[in-house]
Amino acid sequence: FPKTLAAVLAAGPAVRGGFLNAKFSVLEPGVHVAPHCGMSNSKLRAHLCLFGCEGAKIRVHDEERGWEAGRVLVFDDSFEHEVWHNGPARRAVLILDLFHPELPAKERRSLRD
Repeated sequence: FPKTLAAVLAAGPAVRGGFLNAKFSVLEPGVHVAPHCGMSNSKLRAHLCLFGCEGAKIRVHDEERGWEAGRVLVFDDSFEHEVWHNGPARRAVLILDLFHPELPAKERRSLRD
């Protein structure tokens, strides 16, 4: 994970200035993650599919999308969202939580402390 974190931090000022959390999400074929919502709209969630994107879908509010390897999908996770994976192989996504760009610096500091 240290190499992954170094790559994330090297990605540019948008990430360095508002990076909150990073984690991996791995789903086996046939898994459905039930609809859920993030706790606030203070962050955006970025997904980077690393492998196994085929057959995996996400619904955010009323919009459904699939992942493409190497392409970042960004959404406000305060909207209801769910994931299902009907593909043939394990799917892995790097998840980054970033401060919402419209969140004032004072509020960012209070959320970090």
